[in-house]
Amino acid sequence: MRNVQRQRRTKISVSRIAEPIAASFKMPEIEEGANTSTNASPRPSCLTPDRQALADSIMESVKASVSKLRRGDPPTIYIVRQTIRQVNEVAYEPKMVSIGPYHHGKERLQGMEENKLLYLDSFLSRNPDHLLEDYLEAIEELKDKARSCYSEKVGPLMGKEFLKMVVLDACFIVEFFLRFLPFMYKLELCRQLWEELKQNEDLGLISAMDKFFFHSNGFEDPIFRTIGMDSLIGYDMLLLENQIPFFLLQNIFKMACPVNVPHLLEKMALYFFDEFMPRNKKIEIKDSYYHLLHLFHSHLIPTPTDHGKEEHNLLCNPIIKYVLNKLKNLLMFLPCSNKAPLPITKPLQMIPFATDLQLVGVKFKKNEKSNTIKYVLNKLKNLLMFLPCSKKKKEKRKKLLQMIPCATDLQLAGVKFKKNEESNSILKVKFSHGVLEIPLLLIHDHSDTLFRNLVAFEQCHPEATICFTTYLMFMDFLVNTSKDVALLHRNGIIDNLLGSDDEVAHLFNRLCIGIFHNFEGSYLSDVKDRVQKHCENKRNMWRASLMRDYFSNPWTIISLIAAFILLGLTITQTVFSILH
Repeated sequence: MRNVQRQRRTKISVSRIAEPIAASFKMPEIEEGANTSTNASPRPSCLTPDRQALADSIMESVKASVSKLRRGDPPTIYIVRQTIRQVNEVAYEPKMVSIGPYHHGKERLQGMEENKLLYLDSFLSRNPDHLLEDYLEAIEELKDKARSCYSEKVGPLMGKEFLKMVVLDACFIVEFFLRFLPFMYKLELCRQLWEELKQNEDLGLISAMDKFFFHSNGFEDPIFRTIGMDSLIGYDMLLLENQIPFFLLQNIFKMACPVNVPHLLEKMALYFFDEFMPRNKKIEIKDSYYHLLHLFHSHLIPTPTDHGKEEHNLLCNPIIKYVLNKLKNLLMFLPCSNKAPLPITKPLQMIPFATDLQLVGVKFKKNEKSNTIKYVLNKLKNLLMFLPCSKKKKEKRKKLLQMIPCATDLQLAGVKFKKNEESNSILKVKFSHGVLEIPLLLIHDHSDTLFRNLVAFEQCHPEATICFTTYLMFMDFLVNTSKDVALLHRNGIIDNLLGSDDEVAHLFNRLCIGIFHNFEGSYLSDVKDRVQKHCENKRNMWRASLMRDYFSNPWTIISLIAAFILLGLTITQTVFSILH
């Protein structure tokens, strides 16, 4: 009875304490028919006006970014990311002229702004039917589309300053190529224009075409009259950060040109850039390009027939890939032996370095036969990766994720180098019957800048065809030292205008720093695999070892011959001693 009374008194005391506490947290009663939606009475804001303005500006930026992503149109003109840029920042900055907003207004480039005005006056005088106001009106309708082509927001992208900048830059580029046209009188492009002039019976149109294409307003051109300045400006036009959208150039050129010659602007640009790097003339000109660098890049890549057929594997099936990954994640947590796993509460600490472990007697060996389930699963995954999707007989191929040897080591392994003179693209590399064929590559003072901006475009734009990065990585495999450069030069593959083989080797060894690219599956992966297979042949390995150790220079050859002669004399002396 006493225990029951004690429990009742305890319950009463607890209820007396709990009632006021519960009352303090009691929610107000909701009348019937009242709207319980959270949208009916918005939560009163406790932010200060400054914080509210900051929150509104952040939300506007978020909405703008989300709407841009939902449109599905990624930008096409980028600022090179720092991981690539830091290797050689000068390679991405213009030397003579600024095009577009990223380098607009820099003091060291102001000297060319006056020439832009001279070129604008010359361009307007080519077709008096169109005034500057007409071009401004046409570009103003496209300014929002042009602004969305840039990945970064900068000052000149806003307001009338942007319109003035793009019109001035676009007219300068078009006038630049038109002024280069008379220098192409021996080329097919200029002959086509003359044929157009001869066949047309409209005298007014003939006069307009003659004035447009071969007009000169009398001032001495400071660009084409100065040796090398036109080339420097051309290289500036191929910088990733120094671009304006190509559709602006097309619109201005179509407005000014009195006759419709298909892809004339693109042809003039490609003819001008031919002196920088030979293009693949099999590629047909498209109707649209992002900018001049994209135009140049698109006509360097090999044609689809040059890529070869890409081999598909069983893991291209997403279901198999999903099942394997799930199974692997499940089995990773199973114990690999009968012993209990180590407790996870053990403090984490680093083991010594490999050199320190070697000093205390630890030996390192490749684990060829692991008994863990994870090892078996990885082996199964690697096996399935190279099974063909078709029902044909499986091919046994060993595909290692490793670099191929350099050019001198390949030569020791019996690989011969040959200049590929039949290719239309400098990127076309072939390997068959122990012969590696590579087109001629000209290396000059501006090669580093040109290569880096082509690679930067492939790295920054998600829809770019990644061929030039693959090619430069392959050349980086081949070139380690000046001896590799000299070997490729002797075989007509590299034409070195830098003067030093060490400079060329240094150029190739630094081009791919900070670059992310999976070589497997690229257009040169099959060539790389066949070169590796050739080098893994035991006969070729023995030959390479023999050539490297005993025939690498005349002195080792003389020593080897002397050793054989001495061995022969010793054997002869021994035989005579036995006989006598």
